[in-house]
Amino acid sequence: MENRPLLAGDLRQKFGTHEVGTMHMWRACLAEFLGTLLFVHVLCGAILATRNNILDVGLALGLAILVLNYCFVDLSGAYFNPAITLAACLVRQISAWRALFYFIAQILGAIVGVVVLYALVPHNIAETKDFELIATDLHYDLNKAEGLFMEAVITFVLVFVVLMIDINQFKRATKPLAPLVIGATLIALFLFAGPFTGASFNPARSFGAACVSGYWENHWIYWLGPLIGSLLAVLFFKIFETHWHDLEREGELKREERPIAILSAE
Repeated sequence: MENRPLLAGDLRQKFGTHEVGTMHMWRACLAEFLGTLLFVHVLCGAILATRNNILDVGLALGLAILVLNYCFVDLSGAYFNPAITLAACLVRQISAWRALFYFIAQILGAIVGVVVLYALVPHNIAETKDFELIATDLHYDLNKAEGLFMEAVITFVLVFVVLMIDINQFKRATKPLAPLVIGATLIALFLFAGPFTGASFNPARSFGAACVSGYWENHWIYWLGPLIGSLLAVLFFKIFETHWHDLEREGELKREERPIAILSAE
């Protein structure tokens, strides 16, 4: 009987239920909502303004993430993407409950970001087929399996970079440069995959665009592909993470052996 409160406390800590209702949690969710809103708004706005010019949209994508990451990283981690949020949860960077609330904030932020864009663009764009340009779909006769594989691969690369550069607790020296590296990665991947799949990486971004534009063709690919890519990135990260744990253990062993060596010398 006496162990029950301790067990309950451990479970609350593990799943993050102790965070629910705290001001810190709500500020973090608001940061994810606003960051995703601005990201999706700028990205989809660039698509409409340039009629989906790959180079221009890629630069807008990378620069938007660079700026928004610097703005919100201290508040929420600046994920703005359910695929990255899932990875952060699986490597225990954030709790399961926090991840759930982040998912909701990101999806709502993406929808509102596109709604605001719809309200701002000229009527002759918002009320025509041109607005469907913001929705992600397969091009160049790419079949569904190829599109799924491409979305999984590019999301794997993105999430793996985020895990290795930003979330990795053993590489603190790289964290100030993380927004630059992540932004550059997004630009490179978008220039490669943008013409074929729209290079979503992000289920919330695709869902928000589909909700407002009404274009749902092949939409499932932009959920399943990024989630598969995220899981693979976590798998490889956990394999490579043992390298730093081994180095840390070796360092501790050396520190423990040093006094023994001194005593034996005396």
